[in-house]
Amino acid sequence: MTACESNLKSFYLRPNRSLHELENGLAYYNYEGYHFRIFRDYEDGMKWLENGDDSLVLKEFDEEIDMDEWLEDAPVFAKKYGNIIELHQGEDRLFKIEKFYSQWQAENCIGGATFSGHKTLKECVADIEKRYDIVVVNLNSI
Repeated sequence: MTACESNLKSFYLRPNRSLHELENGLAYYNYEGYHFRIFRDYEDGMKWLENGDDSLVLKEFDEEIDMDEWLEDAPVFAKKYGNIIELHQGEDRLFKIEKFYSQWQAENCIGGATFSGHKTLKECVADIEKRYDIVVVNLNSI
């Protein structure tokens, strides 16, 4: 199933320019079928349409197939277990995040590296996303 076949809601600026929400919470903008932009959520896509803030764009693709491949492989889902937050990609647990005193610490469950010093959970996850080129899609819902 391609991204275009699995959207929840859509907003059409014109017949060939549209914003679509996906089942995993991400959203994408389709510009005439040959340029695609991915957003963390539908709201970020709408904000981008209103003000053109490119910092809201997670990824850009010139081919729909490249976007579909990235959507199959890249998104990581957060799960909460008591005071621990885990980041999973499919069945694989990639990271374990915990709060120690006033700082958040993350452990790379595959590579074994641990890093800390983040004041907020969002800071910690943003650092993970940047370091490992992944996108956590449902952090706000846990």
